[in-house]
Amino acid sequence: MQQSQTLCYLSASPWQLLRKTTAILLPAICILLAYDLAESSVIANTNEQLLQLYGYAQPLLVTLMAFAVALSVRTNMAMVQLVEQKNKGLFAHIRFGVFASVAVSIFLLLTLDEILALFGLAEWLSTLSDVQSVEFTSEIMSFLTVRISTLFALVIIWQVSSALRALNDCWYSALYLLLWMMCKSIGLLVLAQQSELHLLSSLAQLHAFVDVLFAAIGLSLVFMRHKSSLFASDKAVNGNLDTILIICQQLIPACSLALLTYIASQSDTAFIAVFALTFKIEALTLLIPMVLTASLPAIVGVNYWSNNKKRAVSILKSAFYLIIAMQCVIAALLYLFQSQLFAGICPDCQQITLLKYFIQFLPISYVGLGMSMVYVSCLNAMGKSKQAMVFLAFHRLLLIPISAVLGLNLLGNMGLFIGLAVSHFIMGGFVFYQITVFYSRSSDEQNDMMQLDLQTEKT
Repeated sequence: MQQSQTLCYLSASPWQLLRKTTAILLPAICILLAYDLAESSVIANTNEQLLQLYGYAQPLLVTLMAFAVALSVRTNMAMVQLVEQKNKGLFAHIRFGVFASVAVSIFLLLTLDEILALFGLAEWLSTLSDVQSVEFTSEIMSFLTVRISTLFALVIIWQVSSALRALNDCWYSALYLLLWMMCKSIGLLVLAQQSELHLLSSLAQLHAFVDVLFAAIGLSLVFMRHKSSLFASDKAVNGNLDTILIICQQLIPACSLALLTYIASQSDTAFIAVFALTFKIEALTLLIPMVLTASLPAIVGVNYWSNNKKRAVSILKSAFYLIIAMQCVIAALLYLFQSQLFAGICPDCQQITLLKYFIQFLPISYVGLGMSMVYVSCLNAMGKSKQAMVFLAFHRLLLIPISAVLGLNLLGNMGLFIGLAVSHFIMGGFVFYQITVFYSRSSDEQNDMMQLDLQTEKT
């Protein structure tokens, strides 16, 4: 991050900063989220039972992505702290990420059968014929084995993208992500035309090939542009508490999804196939908060650590107002055009009723979920990883499961989505109060104290 960019963070208007930083990342993250939804749609249109099988893999896929993003967040934070130094030890961060990802991959591969059993896959397979059960077991194991084995490439891709942003190569970072997802999208179109019987295995091979290719491209790109930063050995990654907390934070949503999958499957296995679609729609619907979680922490963090806490709070409030406006518009559009959406992604699904419940209750609650996501990322930027961890764990591991169980027991299948919506609104309301009332009041008091100290010194 160059000095001019730092000064921009400290002086430009909040709306100007939000517009400038989100515009760069918006296309890349948009196509990334759209690809996930398109992949689910291709599977749904190939075979509904295959979609159900894919749904059981979702918690593990989310875990893999969460782990990769967690390491990229830690890399970005560590490198930004060394912004004035030419040698930032990027290779040490990447090396740490590769070793950690290999260890996680080995653990997941050794326990894959037990993990899938926890999700309730065995119970669902027992309802099928012996031939189908054997075929689907082979398909899901092949799919997940390949995805888990190439976790190291996914980690490198996210670390390279994050490092490029920290080194003030924002356009290269966005273009790198964009090309990565465009290659996967082209491959998905080819697979969709072929309508292969072993679609999941083919998708796994597509992911593996593109991920390994772009991991190599990313390392070459960083080497050519920042050779000294790549090989400097000082300031290597430390296994400190912040690193552990950030990794745990990224894994909590995956654990929450796994828990929710188990709870829902005990009520109706149709939820599994629905989740394979709804959580991809959810990610795309949360595009603006997703982009803000990538761009906003640096802005808020620079102002916070420059003792300009009032401005940091003001920027965060502006981001919240943007989230409220955009999520309300998106929720209204999804409700009005739900028929066209279902016709595009899953025209013959038997779970249309559950999908309609999702559109009816959840998108408007993403006002609260979006604010919660941005709040957690900014807490990390302000060095409050413990608070972020507690907040996220309470929301995802306590409030969401309790609300889901209560909703199912009181209102049936519709109640699950109502319960999730209520949990998002509760946390969103808490976050909005914290920023607009509590933190605003605290920052005003701190600024008054600083001014008083300056007057005392002059006297």
